[in-house]
Amino acid sequence: MNRNLTQFAEDLRAPLERLQSAMARITTLISDGHRIAEPDFARRLEQLEQELAENIERASVIEAEARTRFAMLETYSPEIVSKWTQRRQTAQLHARADLMENSAVAAMELALFAVLEAECAAMRVISARRNTVAVQISRGK
Repeated sequence: MNRNLTQFAEDLRAPLERLQSAMARITTLISDGHRIAEPDFARRLEQLEQELAENIERASVIEAEARTRFAMLETYSPEIVSKWTQRRQTAQLHARADLMENSAVAAMELALFAVLEAECAAMRVISARRNTVAVQISRGK
């Protein structure tokens, strides 16, 4: 059991680190986005938009697979799981746990994609506000 949990933790480590990093970037954007130099800001927004474009199909596939897994998990009633436990049918119990693990990893990947979308949206807002202020300033001159 420990080996399985260790592998599960390892499988989640990279997505969790990326998720934390993306959340930290959003926090920085909200508090200091107006101070980020325009070339750096534009470069990061372009990279982010490219990353999202490259991964949108993958995210759709992961989401469809996750929905299928969640639907399968719903078929495992407490009675079925109890029966497997009583009969010590560990193969079925492991298969169920594997399905749950795969679902959790997929959910984490989808959460990361959603946070990247949120970061991109926040950057677009900041960019739009910067452009609006620039127009106001130039119009005032």
